[in-house]
Amino acid sequence: MDEVELVQNEDTEKSAPRPGNAPVTSTESAPHLPDQQDSARPQRTRIPLV
Repeated sequence: MDEVELVQNEDTEKSAPRPGNAPVTSTESAPHLPDQQDSARPQRTRIPLV
């Protein structure tokens, strides 16, 4: 699901109003624990979002 966010550039239009490109993933990782989520996903989606 992580890589899908990056691949689906056209989906960005739908995800625009959301905090990141993901409805749940970015919401959980960004405000709560970005470090742990960042380590879990080795520089895939977190880098472009952050």
